Amino acid sequence: AIIMRFIYGFVGNYGWSIIIFTVLIGFLRFPLAVKQQKSMAKMSVYQPLIAEIQKKYANNREKQNEELMKLQEEYGYSPTAGCLPMFLNMFVMLGVVGVVAKPLEYIVGVGSDVIASAIEQVNALGLATLNAANYTSQSTLMQLVRGMDMATATSLGFTEAQVNAIQGFDMKFFGVDLAGTPSLAFNMLLIWPLLSIVTMCLLNVITMRASGQEMQGSMKWMPWIMSLMFVWISFTIPVGFSMYYTVSNLMMFVQ
Repeated sequence: AIIMRFIYGFVGNYGWSIIIFTVLIGFLRFPLAVKQQKSMAKMSVYQPLIAEIQKKYANNREKQNEELMKLQEEYGYSPTAGCLPMFLNMFVMLGVVGVVAKPLEYIVGVGSDVIASAIEQVNALGLATLNAANYTSQSTLMQLVRGMDMATATSLGFTEAQVNAIQGFDMKFFGVDLAGTPSLAFNMLLIWPLLSIVTMCLLNVITMRASGQEMQGSMKWMPWIMSLMFVWISFTIPVGFSMYYTVSNLMMFVQ
């Protein structure tokens, strides 16, 4: 959130802030990503040896584990070496979800107590029906404030400086309002979710082929199941997340 706020303060555009943040994170995690790819390459090379050990000692679990440990020590690879980059990616992604869901708090810098009070007053006045726990409540509140005069906006509990910051907050990116939540209706908001789905599918195919490993059973469906989860997220929070996910996928293509 701090990094995104700093970038927005420098470039003054929400969309470019997300792109710059994603590229920056991509460069920072590049060494770990290369390490993960090397680990996957080693796993594909040693997969026949692993399969042979598992077959030879199928009835002796202890001996099987012992031989697998010897194999790891002899050739210097670890089957868990790729876990850290995946956890890091998940950590960053959850952070982006939080920022995209709460731009009023994390980028504009309005206190959560002020936001909660403003949401209560908006609901009481019948201007909208907002749920503070909803991923889109802060974006909707910002859109409402942008259409208010100063007196009405400050009556919700915001200071004049906060109202100016909200009304000057540029959430448009080439005509797409990144504060909007996409739906299956055909409109401009569908562009980024569709791009995220296409790049995600291509990335899954390329990653599995590049690894040289043939996943068996239910494991071969895991990347697609995880991807479906991100598709669901893309349609439940503002479209800024889909932009991040698309740019992140493109960074991984380059990698």
